Amino acid sequence: MSKKKKNRGIGDNSEALTLYEGALAQAEAMLSKLCRLVDLADYEVNKSIYGKNVNQRSYASSLAKGYLDKVKSETESWKMVLRAKELGEDIHSAPTKTHKLEITGGEHLKFGQHIVDAAKTKSEVN
Repeated sequence: MSKKKKNRGIGDNSEALTLYEGALAQAEAMLSKLCRLVDLADYEVNKSIYGKNVNQRSYASSLAKGYLDKVKSETESWKMVLRAKELGEDIHSAPTKTHKLEITGGEHLKFGQHIVDAAKTKSEVN
């Protein structure tokens, strides 16, 4: 029995990309959703400024506020976790842990888990 040596070719490290594939797909979906909400809000803000009459302008401004509130609620936990990481705080303990659990158990869990895995633990912070 002869052992065949596995030849390594160009691009043989492409298997490393599969680690991030799910997280990147979810990050792309999240970014697409946020961009869509911002575009809708922008459209309504323009209508609230340039609308024909006060009814159209006030209705458009309330719709724009709703879209911006949706963006804010969608990103609140992400913002808290990313800010804690930036400040070097431990995200695995209160009060950030609640937000960490929200992003790792939500719609974009692989992307959230990637962010959490890259964070330092309490022993690494101190």
